[in-house]
Amino acid sequence: MQEQLNINNGRIDILNKQELKCWSELLCCTEEDLTQAVLTIGNAAKLVDTYLYLNRKKQNIDK
Repeated sequence: MQEQLNINNGRIDILNKQELKCWSELLCCTEEDLTQAVLTIGNAAKLVDTYLYLNRKKQNIDK
């Protein structure tokens, strides 16, 4: 079973298609934007989340 994704201390593996999909849904961004963010800033989920937010790559979702 896959380990629970944790935005505070998780690492994003962009080579794992399943994980890429899960992280992009969790971070509310496209897989392409997520991949670019990881290649730019590294694979720490919290840093990637901040990067996506600051670069306006996160999509607004109303819940």
